[in-house]
Amino acid sequence: MRIFLAVGLFGLALVVAAVVLATRQPWLGLDLRLDDTGQAVLIEKSEGPAVLISEWYRLEGVEGEDGVRVPVGPTTIIEEPDQLSDFDTLDLFRAEQDGIARAMRSDLVTLHLAAPGDVTREVTVTPRPHRPISDLPAMFWVQVFVGLSGILIGGWIWSLAPGRRPQAFLMLTGVGLALSSTAAAIYSTRELALPASYFQVLGPLNLTGSLTFGAGVIGLFLSYPAQIGPRWLALVQVGVIAAWLVGAFTRVIPDYTFAYQLPIATAMLVLVLLVALQFRRARKAKDLPARAALRLFGLSVLIGAGSFVGLVTVPQLLGLEAQVSQGYAFTLFLICYLGLALAVRRHRIFNLDQWAFRILFFAVGALFLVCLDAALIYGLSLERAPALGIALFTVAFFYLPFREAVSRRFARWRGQTTVEAFFRDVSTVALTKDPQEQALRWDELLQAMFQPLFIETGPNVTEHAELAGEGVFLVLPAVAPLPSRQLKWAAGGRRLFSDSDVQKAEELVDILSQLIESRKAYETGAAEERSRIARDIHDNIGIQLLGALHSQDPKRKDVLIRETLADLREIIDNQTGPGLDLGNLIADLRLELSEVLEAAGLSVNWPLGANLTGYNLSPRIAHALRSVLRECVNNAIRHAGAREVGVGFDVQKGHVRITVTDDGRGFDPNADVFGQGVQNMLVRVSALGGHLKVSPAAPGTDRPGTHILVDLPLMRGAIDDDDGMMEAAQ
Repeated sequence: MRIFLAVGLFGLALVVAAVVLATRQPWLGLDLRLDDTGQAVLIEKSEGPAVLISEWYRLEGVEGEDGVRVPVGPTTIIEEPDQLSDFDTLDLFRAEQDGIARAMRSDLVTLHLAAPGDVTREVTVTPRPHRPISDLPAMFWVQVFVGLSGILIGGWIWSLAPGRRPQAFLMLTGVGLALSSTAAAIYSTRELALPASYFQVLGPLNLTGSLTFGAGVIGLFLSYPAQIGPRWLALVQVGVIAAWLVGAFTRVIPDYTFAYQLPIATAMLVLVLLVALQFRRARKAKDLPARAALRLFGLSVLIGAGSFVGLVTVPQLLGLEAQVSQGYAFTLFLICYLGLALAVRRHRIFNLDQWAFRILFFAVGALFLVCLDAALIYGLSLERAPALGIALFTVAFFYLPFREAVSRRFARWRGQTTVEAFFRDVSTVALTKDPQEQALRWDELLQAMFQPLFIETGPNVTEHAELAGEGVFLVLPAVAPLPSRQLKWAAGGRRLFSDSDVQKAEELVDILSQLIESRKAYETGAAEERSRIARDIHDNIGIQLLGALHSQDPKRKDVLIRETLADLREIIDNQTGPGLDLGNLIADLRLELSEVLEAAGLSVNWPLGANLTGYNLSPRIAHALRSVLRECVNNAIRHAGAREVGVGFDVQKGHVRITVTDDGRGFDPNADVFGQGVQNMLVRVSALGGHLKVSPAAPGTDRPGTHILVDLPLMRGAIDDDDGMMEAAQ
């Protein structure tokens, strides 16, 4: 925090110093531009002391109270003195600036003007002692913002790891960018002139900052992502640049252009060479994180420093005019610097890698548009508006489709696929029952989708798909019964995993989980349905067939068989249909089971009891009641050895209570184990929220036999049936 605070205060001090120096100059209120011939200076209407001067007058000279007229030439308002041809021209420029600045410090300043038609005119104005801060142009604030941003980001990264060389060199680039852009902001946005002492300090400071930025970036590429050459090589290049600066300032290097422009262009070439060397090393070492970072590095250099050097430095080196304003061109350095800063921090480089290629596509499109527009204007002498229209049409109908085709090809090369394309394979994995075969098919699916170099068992702590090792690993959570999987190196080792891979993996895992759960639910439902059918056949079909077997009446036998077939269809339909009246149901069961008991030689004690009509039962509870009664009677006939069976019904508080007793041999509750029939009854009654109790004799008696008590809710039970509510109306 102390380091970052100190760097931030230093950056703010540079901003304050720039604003103070820019506003301490006398102000006339002139807004000056070169005319089309490049020889004269135009004056536009202003709100300052020179407000009475009409627009489109040429300023030919400035005269102070000492009577010395200083002529104004084409170089007077030049933005960047580095664009001058030699040291002699630079000295003349500084002398002219100093003379105009001295004249503007007079109480009265005479402006020598030339009106349209070459009519001369002299206007005397009183300069204001200070330039208003509101008069500082946008270019001033852009350059100051670039410098402050550079040093703040550099300081932030350096403060996180002050002992590491890459962070230190990046901090050096921030200092260089701040010095260069802040110095340029003061003299490039001057109203008319600055004292020569300003240029003697600000000009070298601008060059020092530019080469400091270059030294920092060269040192960065010498040490990051991997060390190239001995560690002292980075210090040597700093010494070489410092020696060049001394030679330029002392004019030991006689050529002004070479002294100021050549080192910047040379530093750019060294950067390109170092990027190539780092990429070659990363490819040989199969260091994918380094390769991802270097892709961002290369793009940053291409768009940032490369564009600045190509548009500003190289034209000046060749004796041509800069293609863009140097003040606004500083934003290119900021783009470069932000990219390098993020890369050194290695903050999600695997995502910035993809971002870099998208930016490259847009940069190429913008460059194509500008070049085509310039070719139409200067090559074919078209007007600007038609030329821009043709250029936009060409980009829209030729470049954009080409870019789309290249993007799709690039996506296929990187192995980018959609989850929908593998839905059938996911279904196959989910439906595979053998665990080993299922795990094998899951790995094959992951291999086909992401093309990793390795698939291994991952950690069991993760709940969602996530990246590890800065994108080297993609970890997928366990999907029971499949274990967690960890994928290493995507696309056959050509790239890192990205956030889009995490999203695809999450979708894949979600689909697989849902399909596996659906399969389990299906298998569980099928097993439950098989158990239900088995219970119904055991409890219902058996007793009816037993009744038909013992019946001596052929007609009755036929009736029982037809009822058995009807019950069998009902079992298959899973008790669908309208509700049943409790009284009618009991009456039918009394008739049916009494005949079965009598046919088997047992007497029946089944009193009519209370009126049970008016209670409407759902199909499910009616079926359960019928099945329980039939199973009780069946057990009495087959196992009890009884002579008499008693059945009783009672309805109280929304519950029906059923008692079935026999006078058979009974059972030992400590030794005997209930058979399948009793287990089926327990399952049926419990599923409806009821209770079943089986005891060896009727409560309160010492007679042998078996007593069964069943309590079923007629109102809504603890577990609702498929038809909705179980209601009883009286």
